Amino acid sequence: MGMPAPSSSTLSQKRGASSSTASTPPTLRVPPQTSVARTLSEDPRIPLWDRTAQLIRERPWTGFGFGRAIVADKLKVPLGNPMLWHAHNLFVGQILQTGAIGLVLFVGLLLALCARFAHYLRRDDDALAVVGVVGLSLIAGFVAKNMTDDFLFRSNAKEFWALLALLVGFGAHLECGLPSNGDAAPAL
Repeated sequence: MGMPAPSSSTLSQKRGASSSTASTPPTLRVPPQTSVARTLSEDPRIPLWDRTAQLIRERPWTGFGFGRAIVADKLKVPLGNPMLWHAHNLFVGQILQTGAIGLVLFVGLLLALCARFAHYLRRDDDALAVVGVVGLSLIAGFVAKNMTDDFLFRSNAKEFWALLALLVGFGAHLECGLPSNGDAAPAL
């Protein structure tokens, strides 16, 4: 009933000239059925993370300042790859930008949010439990996605923090037992 999946040659034809290797910077292109050892040996992020470790040792406490591109020239020039201009890891990026102090505060914020959502999850109210599951899932998914790249910037960051704020606010609303239909709140 459904349409067959396009073959890789069909996909290559649809991409056209934009997929030529002459104009594309080197990135991780590993064919399927490749061993983990080969994949890791060809991953350009491994030398990138070695270089970020060197930079972290230069300013371990305070970092280099805000912005993923703050150390772009110190990364892409020595590595010879224009695609490797930021840390490609959320936590490495945080320590590069804000140092160990900023990383501890950032991780503390994530842990505080996890504790709040775990608190909601343990409550007897099913709606609060759902808020807890959604909040923990959002944080877990965001952290997992950001282990090999850094999406905590611009609209992604705004959406992440806005969704977390919405969930915490809705959870607090449910926890206080405030009516959601516009009736007067019960006296406390």
